[in-house]
Amino acid sequence: MAISNDAARRRAAEAAAKKAAEAATKKVAAKKPTRTFAKDELSKGLGRALRERATQSLGASGLASARGIPAADSTAKSVAAAKAALSKLSAADAKKTDVVFLKDTRPGAPVDSGTVLLRRDGRFTEPVTGKSFDSLARFDSERAYAPAGTAKAADLLAVLKAPTGTAVQRAAYDKLNLDPAAKAMLPPTWRA
Repeated sequence: MAISNDAARRRAAEAAAKKAAEAATKKVAAKKPTRTFAKDELSKGLGRALRERATQSLGASGLASARGIPAADSTAKSVAAAKAALSKLSAADAKKTDVVFLKDTRPGAPVDSGTVLLRRDGRFTEPVTGKSFDSLARFDSERAYAPAGTAKAADLLAVLKAPTGTAVQRAAYDKLNLDPAAKAMLPPTWRA
């Protein structure tokens, strides 16, 4: 009977220790404040650090894939939207409009990823959403993009309107004189 009493006491002591540990854990958890982020805090401070860490863990696909869109598809969508917006411009408006190529500089972003904006009279328009910004800083408050080049809308339209793979398209493309980072964002059929 002495053995069973010792075993029972040991089990009772283990159960009491387990309950004390659970109570201590609950007490500590109750004292910890819950961290919430303000609406704009994810682009600054701790929120930015968390976002960058998440981007790095996603690898080369970048933040666009965290939203369910691969970075390359996001760039293609931006370029396609710019093409659609350019095709609606009159000849006079095309002469006054610039196409601004921005390279994605976030950690893990593919070399050819970025976005395209249209600039007219000092205002920038994001062709996918149609939103307008008075400066690049307003568009890119997170500083995720760097300028990769600018082309006149009329010159880019000349590339788009020329028959694919022809000398005419090649000459129009060469006239763009784009930085390699901006050229990488263009679809292969535009590069002739």
